[in-house]
Amino acid sequence: MSARFVRALLLAALSSCLLAASFQPLNLGPVLAWFALLPLLAALQGQGRWGAFALGGLFGLLVNLSLFAALLPIPHLHFYQLLLLCGVFACYPAIWCALMAGREIRSAWWPWFGASLWVLLEYAKANAGFLAFPIGSFAQTQVDNSWLLQTASLFGEAAITFLVVLGNLLAWQLLRGATGRKIAPAMLPIGLAFAFGAWTLHGAPPAVAGGIPVAVLHSNFSAFGPDHVPTAARMAQTEAFLRRGPPTGARLVLLPESSFINPSVDPALLDSLQTQVDAGHFVLVAGVAQAVKFDRGSVVVATAERKVRAGAWIFEPRQAQPRRYDKVHRLPFAEYLPMAGWISWPAWLVSPPLEVVETRQAHAYPTSLGTPVGIMVCWESVFSGHARSLARDGAGMLLQLSNEGWFSGTAAGRKHNATVRLRAVETGRPVLASVNAGPAIIVDRFGRIVAQGASPGSMEWLVATVVPATELSLYTRIGDLFVALCALMTLTTFMLERRRTT
Repeated sequence: MSARFVRALLLAALSSCLLAASFQPLNLGPVLAWFALLPLLAALQGQGRWGAFALGGLFGLLVNLSLFAALLPIPHLHFYQLLLLCGVFACYPAIWCALMAGREIRSAWWPWFGASLWVLLEYAKANAGFLAFPIGSFAQTQVDNSWLLQTASLFGEAAITFLVVLGNLLAWQLLRGATGRKIAPAMLPIGLAFAFGAWTLHGAPPAVAGGIPVAVLHSNFSAFGPDHVPTAARMAQTEAFLRRGPPTGARLVLLPESSFINPSVDPALLDSLQTQVDAGHFVLVAGVAQAVKFDRGSVVVATAERKVRAGAWIFEPRQAQPRRYDKVHRLPFAEYLPMAGWISWPAWLVSPPLEVVETRQAHAYPTSLGTPVGIMVCWESVFSGHARSLARDGAGMLLQLSNEGWFSGTAAGRKHNATVRLRAVETGRPVLASVNAGPAIIVDRFGRIVAQGASPGSMEWLVATVVPATELSLYTRIGDLFVALCALMTLTTFMLERRRTT
């Protein structure tokens, strides 16, 4: 291996460190993400396609390892499985590097091609069937960049990724001697995005200004280790905390994912919850499952179904039975076995999970609050299409229920919350996120945090007054049209470059 290629490998590794530091827990993305690709671009200089592919693969592997390290405590997950998963996702930046290698850097089309190509690959990663994993986008590094974040209301998460990657490529062109006049056209959309964000937030209503009083539970139960609380004890503590009463005046109360396991077999528990709802005159949305996630043992459930159910129950005052929401997006290999009829997964690679019931279509639930609510459980918040469907169906606010107990002590919960804030801006809807073992948050429709859990104790209430929304954002109306435009841009710039060089 030549010294030149070793230097290129070190530059690619440096680039991965910069991007990893852009995410939680360091959260340096509002500044660092705009320069994170520069060492990688330097490494690509003079490389052939395969050399560039290898450099991009190393970059992607290291970034994904930093993102997915929080998964290691999960039972039955081994390091070699994590390494394989990260290797699959590393193919996307590897392809980007291979297609960027050898292109004329000073060309006016080069940054447009590179940014739109990155968006296409990121979109492919987010929609790759059971291998879809929309975590780790450049957009997710910018949730604290309030002005830029508002662009998501127009064209979604992909537009923010496009702008940040475009900024990296423009910075590299400047370092390589391009003139300001030459790169000015590509700088224009970045300037317009910041101007739009400043205009949107200027004179925007305060984060809390009238509306519905809400109470969101932040709990802190670890799923493993010396601080682990058994399921029955955790449920009892949650019920007792709720029985002491949510904050006075709360009309909507939200509890985390899997707050109650298989409550159908305990009529006394259901009666207790309904009694509290009737007495307090509030709507209760609680995370309910028939089994503990990642539990491979036999589970006794009061049902004739061959699959267990996981989602949320909605309790209304003076209502005979709670309404049930079952998840639309299940977690592959944890809540179902992908392509089980086609692939015989080896036991050393995949431990057969308890399969969870799947709902085919997301829809909003009318409530006595005067506004329908849309529900997202676990990683459903990482899929922009899910939140968009809820807003289109009339949801005035979105409710996110998560259990980060498997990742307790890591930054997984904060990384997850980045997607929650993106969904708020994309749909123009406030989002309430009730989280176990991670920071619960209440976010307004501009992605601003209204309240955030900070107590290291076992439980606390987050309270706010949330204003539901009815108007559909542009992104909610047009969906991922921007991604289609990126595909057209990639093809157009490719053809123009071919024409210029022939």
